[in-house]
Amino acid sequence: MKDKLVFICVKILRLLPPDGLHFNAIFRQTGLSYKLDVVKAVNMLEKGRLIVETKVSTHKQKKINHPTPLGLEFQRFMRKVEEFNVAFDRFENSRKQNFGVEILEKNPRILKSRGWTEAEVDLRKETFVGVHIMRDILERNIFNALICRYALLMADIGDNDIAKGILTKIVSDELVHQLFTIQQYYMPEREIMETLPGTLASGIVTEIAEFYNDPHYFLNNHHIDKQAREVIMSLLSIPEQFVKKLLKDQIPSMKVSMRLKEVKPPLKKLSKSKLIKNRGHWELYQIFKSFQQLS
Repeated sequence: MKDKLVFICVKILRLLPPDGLHFNAIFRQTGLSYKLDVVKAVNMLEKGRLIVETKVSTHKQKKINHPTPLGLEFQRFMRKVEEFNVAFDRFENSRKQNFGVEILEKNPRILKSRGWTEAEVDLRKETFVGVHIMRDILERNIFNALICRYALLMADIGDNDIAKGILTKIVSDELVHQLFTIQQYYMPEREIMETLPGTLASGIVTEIAEFYNDPHYFLNNHHIDKQAREVIMSLLSIPEQFVKKLLKDQIPSMKVSMRLKEVKPPLKKLSKSKLIKNRGHWELYQIFKSFQQLS
């Protein structure tokens, strides 16, 4: 599918109301110059089972294009993403206007004159930290949320390559939008742009560490352990400089806290959970140490 045609399909799907529109109304609302492009896009949406044409005897156009149940799901997804973007804009604007680092030094009387309550003034440090942590949570997890919904919709689509292509376009465009949002909001704030990559990298390292420290999971099997190490190290290498900075202090402390001497723990004489946990600690230490030594 050509990018231009997919773009028009997404545009039509966004503007199409549940009760449908006739073709001329669709053409007008797209604002496009060439009717043939809209014809092709409508046909593609029909083939992708995202809209359906129905005959209406009471309407002079006789035929109305409606979103199908799958089309409605696509619309709901796009609407929810847009709602998030609007809410995120409001959150960020409020954060920037009210919770800059200068509030920590402001005279309480100045804050009260701006409408802050006594309790809000007393808890301003905690609120300052809280809004920045929440920002980090939002910026990380919007990507997870998009991919989660993408996967669910893909499962519902089934054998429908046209719908898959259109959904992929919707999600990929939104991922790009989120990256630009980060740039737009944080580029002027140098201290945030310097800490943001480390925050994101820390989330990756933490999740990998939690996995290997959990006694319920085990990857020390010769059919998979090499592949697991390779893919984890490849993932870590994308934000390489930030991960290495994080691991610089972690590796020595891991060695001390786990009492590791770079020797594999025994396979026997331990309960299953302890064996898995000890081997997991050792494997995690080896991955982190090997990664840190990469040039």
